[in-house]
Amino acid sequence: MVPERWARIEHLYHSALAVDEAERAHFLEATCAGDESLRREVESLLAGEKQAQNFLESPAVQLAVKTVTSDAARAQSPKADDLQLIGKTISHYRVLSKLGGGGMGIVYKAEDFKLGRLVALKFVPNSLLHDPRALQQLQLEAQAASALNHPHICTVHDTDEYEGRPFIVMEMLEGETLKQRLSGRELAVAQVVEFGIEIADAIDAAHAKGIIHRDIKAANIFVTTRGQVKVLDFGLAKLLPPGTDPSLTASIAETLAFAGTLPYMAPEQLQGRKSDMRSDVYAIGAVLYEMATGRLPFPNETTMQLVDDILHKAPLPPSRLNSRIDPGLERVILKCLEKKPGDRYQSAAELMSELEQLTPAQFPPAPLSQPQSRRRRIARVVILTALTLLIASSLWLGWNSRIAHGSPDIRSLAVLPLANLSRDSDQDYFADGMTEQLTTDLGQISALRVISRTSAMHYKGTNRKLPDIARELGVDAVVEGSVERAGNQVRITAQLIEAATDRHLWASSYEGDLRNVLSLQDDVAQAIANEIKIKLTAQERAHLATARAVDPQAHEAYLRGLHELHGMTAEPTEVLRGQSLERAVRYFQEAVDRDPKDALAYSGLADAYDDMSTHYRAPLQVMPNAKAAAIKAVELDDTLAEAHASLGYVAFSFDWDWSRAEHEFRRALELNPSLARAHAGYAEYLLFVARRSNEALQELQRAYALDPLLPLSHGDLAWLSFLARRYNEAIDAGKRVGHDDNVEALSYAELGQYGPALAAAEHGEKSTHSPVILSQIAAAYALAGRKDKARAMLPGIEGQARQRYVCGFNVAGVYASLGDKDQALAWLEKAYLARSD
Repeated sequence: MVPERWARIEHLYHSALAVDEAERAHFLEATCAGDESLRREVESLLAGEKQAQNFLESPAVQLAVKTVTSDAARAQSPKADDLQLIGKTISHYRVLSKLGGGGMGIVYKAEDFKLGRLVALKFVPNSLLHDPRALQQLQLEAQAASALNHPHICTVHDTDEYEGRPFIVMEMLEGETLKQRLSGRELAVAQVVEFGIEIADAIDAAHAKGIIHRDIKAANIFVTTRGQVKVLDFGLAKLLPPGTDPSLTASIAETLAFAGTLPYMAPEQLQGRKSDMRSDVYAIGAVLYEMATGRLPFPNETTMQLVDDILHKAPLPPSRLNSRIDPGLERVILKCLEKKPGDRYQSAAELMSELEQLTPAQFPPAPLSQPQSRRRRIARVVILTALTLLIASSLWLGWNSRIAHGSPDIRSLAVLPLANLSRDSDQDYFADGMTEQLTTDLGQISALRVISRTSAMHYKGTNRKLPDIARELGVDAVVEGSVERAGNQVRITAQLIEAATDRHLWASSYEGDLRNVLSLQDDVAQAIANEIKIKLTAQERAHLATARAVDPQAHEAYLRGLHELHGMTAEPTEVLRGQSLERAVRYFQEAVDRDPKDALAYSGLADAYDDMSTHYRAPLQVMPNAKAAAIKAVELDDTLAEAHASLGYVAFSFDWDWSRAEHEFRRALELNPSLARAHAGYAEYLLFVARRSNEALQELQRAYALDPLLPLSHGDLAWLSFLARRYNEAIDAGKRVGHDDNVEALSYAELGQYGPALAAAEHGEKSTHSPVILSQIAAAYALAGRKDKARAMLPGIEGQARQRYVCGFNVAGVYASLGDKDQALAWLEKAYLARSD
C-alpha cells in the first residue's frame, strides 16, 4: 500500500470515529467519492473498533495492518501463522519451542549452539509476510533496539532470514510482562518507584540515541525472574537522523502510522500533532499510574469515550484508588499525565531524577491481603528496613544506582565476562580484556576475595542462573555488565548482584574516551567498593585515583595480547597454544613499542615469554626477554602486582634466585591478594626451595579458591602433590580435575597399585601427543612393571625432542624409572644447561 493511500485511510478512519455510528454510512459515501476499495478498508478499521478490548491492548498500527491485508492472507488458518519451526535448525540456531505470538510477530525459544546460549527468534507471521509495512516494522524494531546498549532494554543480537521470512534474534528473557504481573492489582509503592526509575532510565538511553519509543505500555515491559525491568518492542520507534533534535519528530501524517497503544497515548499523538520525547514521558506516567492503582488512568471501554477522556479529562488522583500512595509519587504521576507537553517533565532523565528523590523508607508496604508470596513480602520488609537503617546512620548514598536496596555483607565476588555490545565479534578481545582489568582492579582491594578471570570466563555466553554460578565459584556476589566501543569512545555498564538472593544491588554506566579507559575501570571498582561498604586502605584509594591515560592503539594491542595469552578457556592442543603465545608476544611488543611507559604491556610480554618456556621454546631462547620485560614493568610501576609476579617467576624458574623469587611473590600478594598466579608461584617456592610442603599446598589451595575452574592456568595441585610425595592426595586432585591421567598413573605406581596405574596410563596415552605428558606416562609404565612399553615410547619422545624443545627432566624421569642411570643423568645435564624450570 502506498503511503499516500494509507494516510488517507487513516484520516477517514479517525474522522468517522467522531461521527455518530448511525451517520457513518452516509459520511463514508460522501467522502470516499465512489472509491469502494477505500470505503471497505475504512469500514474494516471501524469494524475492528467494536472489538474494544483487543483494540485498546494493541498498537493501532498493528490493528490497521492486520485489517488491510489481502483476503487471501486473512483466510489463512491460525496454524498457518505457526511457522512449524520447532526442532528445526536455522543458521546456528536450533528452535526449541514457541513462546507466543501477537499481531506483528511470532516468537520462538531457540538455542544458539555457536555461542551456547538461549535466544528468542521473532518472525513476521505468515499472514503479514507479503505486507511491506509489517516487514518494515520488524526491521525498524531490530534497527532501533540494536542501536541501544542498556541493562533495562532487551538486547537484539542479530537479524537474518529463513526461507524468505525475516527474523530478529533477541535476548532470551525469563519472567513475565508487567501486564501479567499486575493483572488488575497494584504494586507496593517502593516497587512502583523502583520499576519507574528503571523504565525511565531505559527510555532516557533511547532518547539519547535519538530514538522515541512511542509504544510504552505494561505489555511491552518485561520483569525478569531477577526482578529486573526490560523494555521491549521498539517496532513503532522513530529513529531520528544523526544530529536531529529528538524533540522534533514527524507527525502522524508524516510517519504514515497511528503509532502507539491508545490508553497510553499522549493527547498530541491522538491529535496528529508533533510528538517528541515528552510523549514517551506521558506513556511512562500511564504505566506508573497502572502500577500504583491496578488500572489505567482512563479505563473507558469505548474508543470514542477514551479518546475524549485523554484529550479533555483529568485522571482521577491515584490516592483516590490506593490510599497508600505516597503524595510525592502521586505528584510525579500526575505531572507525567499533563495534557500539554510543556507542563510535563521535559525528559525521561528529569522524570528519573524526580523518582530518585522520593524516600523509599517511608513508603508503606502493600497490604498482606494483596496476593503475593510470603517470600516477596519478607523481602520487601527487609529491603525497607535496610534502607531505613542506612538513612538513620547517614550512610545512604542516594539512588545513583537506581536499583540498590541495601548493602549485605559481601567479602568475595566474581566479575563475569562483560558482554561485547559493539556488534562486532572481532571486538570480543576488547570486552574480555576489560573483564580482566576490572577483575585486577577489584583484586587489589585486600578486604575482597576476587575470582580469577580465567574461571569467570568459563561462563561466557552461558545462560546459567547467577546463584548457581556464584555457588560454583564460592562467592557472595557477582558483577556482570557490558562494554560498547565506538571508535575511541567506550561505555562500560556494570551491575552488582547478590548471589544468595539474585538481587540487584547497584548498577551504573560510565562513558569516556579510550585514553581514559583505566580511569573508567577504576571508577567502577571504586563504586562497587563503596556499595558493599568495603574499607579501602590509603594505598588502595590512591591506586584507584591515579590511573594514567593510555595510547588508544597501544592499549588495543595490549588487550589483543591478553586475549591470546588467556583467551582459551578449554585446554588447547600444544600447537594451538604455541601459536596463540606467539601472537600474544607480537601484540604485547606492539603495545610497548607504541607506549614505552606501559607497565601492564611489559608484564604481559614477560608472562607470554615465560609461558613459552614451559613447553614450546627453550628457556635460554625466550627467558632473557621475559626477564628484561619484567624488570622494565617493575621499574615503570612498582605498585603493579602483575609485574612483581612476572619477575618472581623469572627469578624462580630461570635465574634460580630463590630470595628474589620469594620477595617478588610476596610483594605481588601484598599488592593484589586475589592474584592466583602469585599464589601458585609462591606455592612452588615453598615446596621446591623452602621444603615446607604443608604451607605450599595451603598456598596452592588459595590459588584454587581464586581460580577454581581452570587449575592449569596457575599450577596443577595434583602434580605438586605428587612431587611432595602425597600420592593419595595427588590421585584425589587428579580425579577432580579430570585430565591428570599421567599424575594418577605415577601416583598409583608409587603406591604399588599397578592395576590402576596401568589403566590410567593407557587412558592418558590415547588422549595426548605432548612429549612431556607422554614422558610421565612412560615412567608410570616402567614403575608399574611394563618396561617394554616404556622403552617402546622413548623413540617417539626423543624424536620430538630433536625437532622442538622438550624439558629434559621429563625424559630423564623415564630413564630413571627404567634403571638407566647414565641416560637419566645425560638428560638431566641437558635440562640444567637449558635452564629448564
